[in-house]
Amino acid sequence: MGDLYQSEHMAKDEEVRHQDKRVSRGMAGILGIWAPLSWALAAFIAVANESSSRPVPTSILPLVVAAVALLGFLFLGMAVTFAVLRTVVTETHVLVKYGLWGPDIPLASITACRVVDYDWTKYGGWGIRRGPQGWAYVPGPGEVVELEYLDEGVPRTVQIGAGDARKLSLEINRAREQARRHRVEVDLGEAERDAAAVEERAEEERVEEERVEEERVEEERVEEERVEEERAAAEDRSRK
Repeated sequence: MGDLYQSEHMAKDEEVRHQDKRVSRGMAGILGIWAPLSWALAAFIAVANESSSRPVPTSILPLVVAAVALLGFLFLGMAVTFAVLRTVVTETHVLVKYGLWGPDIPLASITACRVVDYDWTKYGGWGIRRGPQGWAYVPGPGEVVELEYLDEGVPRTVQIGAGDARKLSLEINRAREQARRHRVEVDLGEAERDAAAVEERAEEERVEEERVEEERVEEERVEEERVEEERAAAEDRSRK
């Protein structure tokens, strides 16, 4: 299922063919648990500092407490950010956003799209990971969509987690096929326009040749009439 963020901020002006969203409560929980722990630690430092055997100097105590509390908000922000992985398939692109990060892949550049099992050992875990085959945007275990594509001529591979990996792969391949047919139609249209332009130029050249020929014939006729008039005038003078 899609959401407002996907429709308004990912696809923008393009027509959306398919939207996929995977919510990872596990990833959110792992990151989010550190938020209350950080706040509890900040409160403990503030309360227990005076009785501690190694207290934090009073001059910097507010800064230390604020920094630990801010760390809690950072973990909370990360939990919200990495809780949702969104993928949008439009008429021209596959758009991936894991939080604020993810690739925009043109359909025309994709050379393969398949469903595979995610091997976390190759990527060192879950989340946004860099592995031997490329990047992975995977919030948890299970099937993922693997895309092979060309980035300015360079082969690349990306693995994308999904709420329904098989459905996402099917829709991507359908969009690829439709985009391919559209490119063929555009190419045929351009070929037809080129052929029509060639015929038009040939017709213009034919008309121009006919005009030049008509002008030549007319000039010859005028010249013949002039010569005939001069001959007749000369005969009249000779008779006189």
